[in-house]
Amino acid sequence: MLGAMNGTVTARSRRARQRALLDWYAKEARHLPWRETTDPYRIWISEIMLQQTRVETVLRYYEPFLRRFPSIGVLADAELEAVLKAWEGMGYYRRARNLSRASRYSIKRYAGFPPSYEEFLSLPGVGAYTAAAVWAIAFGEARLPLDGNIRRVLSRLYDLDTLRDRAYHEVGQPLMERLEPRQVSPMAQALMELGALICQPRDPQCPVCPIRRTCRARISGTIDARPPRRPKREIPHYEVAVAYLANDEGRVLLAKRRAEAFLGGMWELPGGKVKDGETLEEAIRRELNEELGIRRVRRLRHVGRVRHAYTHFKVTLQLFEAETVERPRIHEGPVAIRWVKPRHIRDYPLPRGTQKALELRDHTT
Repeated sequence: MLGAMNGTVTARSRRARQRALLDWYAKEARHLPWRETTDPYRIWISEIMLQQTRVETVLRYYEPFLRRFPSIGVLADAELEAVLKAWEGMGYYRRARNLSRASRYSIKRYAGFPPSYEEFLSLPGVGAYTAAAVWAIAFGEARLPLDGNIRRVLSRLYDLDTLRDRAYHEVGQPLMERLEPRQVSPMAQALMELGALICQPRDPQCPVCPIRRTCRARISGTIDARPPRRPKREIPHYEVAVAYLANDEGRVLLAKRRAEAFLGGMWELPGGKVKDGETLEEAIRRELNEELGIRRVRRLRHVGRVRHAYTHFKVTLQLFEAETVERPRIHEGPVAIRWVKPRHIRDYPLPRGTQKALELRDHTT
């Protein structure tokens, strides 16, 4: 294969590479439930779940979510809180909120799933990658779903020293357009699978890669430098004081976050960031006063702390336990508050950090 060795790819070697990749996928692909359907709704759900989430985690949520919301119409009819509860523990809750908004818009506008790529792309939370993935996998339309795995494969295959999406589409889109319609779905998934299983960020398994002979980065010795890495940014850390606050009936106060806020629509224990120079006790007293107008609490004690990491920041939740006889009123922060019997707290959609705080209290009482 002289063309491969000198850095060029002939039409013959290109067809051989295509066959090799499709054959490899047919033999080696993982058996995943979203690969057993051409229903665009189910593929859409899988693609949204797989954003920033490991396959192993998605496998625990995918089928239960679809049993609860088997169609876009059922999802559109569901309360947002029910959708968030079904999503609980998977994180990145904006995805669930956007699924709810998008399904309602789609049913109202199209009485079902959007009929075209452009109309699907206009839905809340649907970006270029998601739209391309659904249309390529469900409909065999020649579109390049440029996710992290495909970006890595293309960067190494063509030795691309760039982060610009345009460069990847310039080499990847023609690859999809040369395929027969029936080959588009398996090729899109083969590229994703190759990046996940073989062409990994570290220690790629080049000796068993089905397209190693035409990989320009392998030939030039630049595998480890492709794709170029973005400089790491320092992740900020916040100290947050929260309260397991009970009334004289033994009910616990939960606060609902505003829809537009981070973790919008979720319920949590009241509290907030600790300011510079504050003690933890001063912080929780101030937060209860500012958010809820609660000036006096009794039996205030520090239970302990839990740590939790989000994509762009980390938090340490400092958990307090207290009682109050005052009637809370929303001053700022939450959009709703509710006194809840302790055994019913977990009926509400709770962020993972709040769950950790509740688990800590369970273990210390």
